[in-house]
Amino acid sequence: MTIKFLCVGKITESYLQEAIEDYLKRLRHYTSIEYREIKAEKRKKTENDLQIRQREYERLCQAITPQELVIALDEHGTAYSSLEFSQLLAQYQRRGEVKTVTFVIGGATGFAEEFLRKARAIVSLSCMTFPHQLCRLILVEQVYRAYTILAGEPYHKM
Repeated sequence: MTIKFLCVGKITESYLQEAIEDYLKRLRHYTSIEYREIKAEKRKKTENDLQIRQREYERLCQAITPQELVIALDEHGTAYSSLEFSQLLAQYQRRGEVKTVTFVIGGATGFAEEFLRKARAIVSLSCMTFPHQLCRLILVEQVYRAYTILAGEPYHKM
């Protein structure tokens, strides 16, 4: 199974990029990884959030194939413990028909409602609000943690 991270916008902080790359490298020990950033929409003076979300939705749809199982990260999604999250990934891994699980982190205005309706799951990292760039690091680390839990490795102290 391939784990794909699809993120709106670029990482601007080098320390975050280095940490993300470190966890992506670690994850490759367990599974195939793809990490992709798509351009964030710039707001024109006359535009509202809905218009921005719609254009980003169209870009996201171009970057996702119909065969991918999409998990959107959204503050209103379901919160999982690390153990529960590892079981969610294990469930998808056991299903032979799932070739790619795609985690999507949207832009600053969030997701178009249409995108959230199409996602297989909506996951929240926390009740707290984090910068989008930091969310990427947290997500990649949690996916790595999930794989170490499933492998019975001591990274996650129970």
